[in-house]
Amino acid sequence: MSVLTNGNAPRHPLFSYHEDLLTDVSGVVQVGAHQGQEVTEWCSRGMKHQLYFEPQPGPFVRLQGEIERLVRPPAKAKACNVAVADSCYYLTDFFVAENDTMSSLLLPDSVPQLVTTERSTRIQVPCVNLDSFFASNLCLGYFQLL
Repeated sequence: MSVLTNGNAPRHPLFSYHEDLLTDVSGVVQVGAHQGQEVTEWCSRGMKHQLYFEPQPGPFVRLQGEIERLVRPPAKAKACNVAVADSCYYLTDFFVAENDTMSSLLLPDSVPQLVTTERSTRIQVPCVNLDSFFASNLCLGYFQLL
């Protein structure tokens, strides 16, 4: 399903369901940003501070390309090639599915609706938790953690 906004630009359905959460907001933290499919939407909404997490190497490179192509001052964006979980600063298994949008830290078949028919490849990725990440980076002032 695509929703159209600002002329004919396609819009992710997420933004239609959660309009009430997107008022008076100037920044976004997106965990599992994949290839940056939402960067256009965040830029069009005037997000001045954008922080993206994506652990998969291939999609991360494409995410960086989208950020370079779309984000213009005064907006600032940073992409981090790490997984986000409840523990931090270690390498962990990450399961890359054939359809890489279905990849996860979760063991294959532990969430049947996600990966039942997918074969996956195990890779090791660095992992952080958001509290530690924000405490060790100077971007905390840009985001209000709820």
